[in-house]
This record gives sequence, C-alpha cells and structure tokens, in this order.
Amino acid sequence: CATLEEAALVGAGRSAALDLRRLLECCAGGISRTPSEGLSRLPSWAPLPTLPVSQLELSYSDEGGEERRHLCFFAGAGYDARLLQDYNRLRERTWNSVLRPWIQSPFGYVLALLFRTIPASLWGEQRFRARVVTLDDEAFYIDPRRADWALRRPRGSVLFDGEVGTVSVSTVPFYGGGVRLFPFVGLASGGLAQLRLVNLSPLRGALRMASIWNGHYRDPDRVFDFFVREVEIELSRAAPQSGSVER
Repeated sequence: CATLEEAALVGAGRSAALDLRRLLECCAGGISRTPSEGLSRLPSWAPLPTLPVSQLELSYSDEGGEERRHLCFFAGAGYDARLLQDYNRLRERTWNSVLRPWIQSPFGYVLALLFRTIPASLWGEQRFRARVVTLDDEAFYIDPRRADWALRRPRGSVLFDGEVGTVSVSTVPFYGGGVRLFPFVGLASGGLAQLRLVNLSPLRGALRMASIWNGHYRDPDRVFDFFVREVEIELSRAAPQSGSVER
C-alpha cells in the first residue's frame, strides 16, 4: 500500500500521521472501500482526521544467519499469516470478472478460511511453542478476567511460554478485511504495541468469527494480550509469516 510505504519512509521507525480513510483502506487489504458514514458526511473542503501510528521495527536472523530488519505496522506468524497467504493466493488465481469483486472483499477471507486454512490446519501442523520476554520497563498483561485491566510486568519478565497457533503484534487495530484483531491498540499511552498470542484453531475461530471480527472475543485460557514496547520472541520452529510493510 503506497500510503503505508510513504509513512514508513517518513516515520523512520518513530511515528507517522496517516490519512484515516487511507489507513482503513490499507488495513482492509488494499481493497477500495466506501468511507465510513461519518467521514462521508465531511464537507469536501474539511481536512480529514488523522491517526498517529507508531511503527514496529522487527529484527531477526534468516536461515543464513544474516540479521534482517523490517519496519511495519503489524506482523504475525502462524494461523493468521497462513490465512492471509491463502487469501492472497485465492485472489491472485481468481480472474473471473464476476467472481473477482467478491473475492476482493471480506467474503474472500471467509472463503480462504473455510476452504484452505481450516483443512490445512486439521492435523495441527501449524502449532508451535512461543516464548516472549520483555526487554523494556513498559509491558502490561491485559487481563480479560478483570475487565481488560492492564497489569504491569517488569523488565526481563517472561510474558508467555507455551503452545500457540498465532503470535502477532501491531500498532493498528485492523488486520485485513476490516477484522479488528487488535482491539486494544491506541488505548495505551506512549505508542505501545499490542502483542497477541492465540492458542485457537482456525475451526474454533470460524465458530467465533463474529466476535473475533468485531474485536469482542475474550478467552483467558486461549487468547493472551499484552501492551509492549520491546520484546524478544522465540519460536520452536519456522511458521508462516506476514506483515504490512517490509523495509
């Protein structure tokens, strides 16, 4: 998405002010979407609202041992990345002029989930162990059992150590297709990112699709949310990966 690319160059790892309408379009997978009712009522001469967005800096070693660094707004590994890859493949292979508009919409994500991601996950081959350690003094566990109360975790704390199907981190609330996968983004001061680890199969996720889509789903035994500034994430094996922008 050109807007995110431009913001990445301007922000240089700090923060950038993005046109809110374009941000929503980009986070919906680059699909041209009708602006929300509130924005559509703005006079043509009125400035559009902007949303300050921090960027993530990801650093890791590739298979050859070379260190890589990327700037992006969200990144993930596991089922969510597999779903995004399945959706992109489905979109690329759909040339029919009648079907293509349907595929290039949130309905395309549903088709990819039902006919590609779920069948591939029935044997559980996408699950892995993840260990997350905070490297900064600002880290919080968001406890759904206490009305999403944020509980501070000191530097060096092991935020999570266990089996998951998805690990993702974001500074924007939407993942794609209007899915509010990161509902807590923007609620913490100082540009903290939301880290989410999920031990939820795509099949179970499909059954909870409405609440997940709207950002309402909570499960203290399967969904683990944190506010973080700097963390180290170790995965037990390679997993499908995705991200918004790579620089």
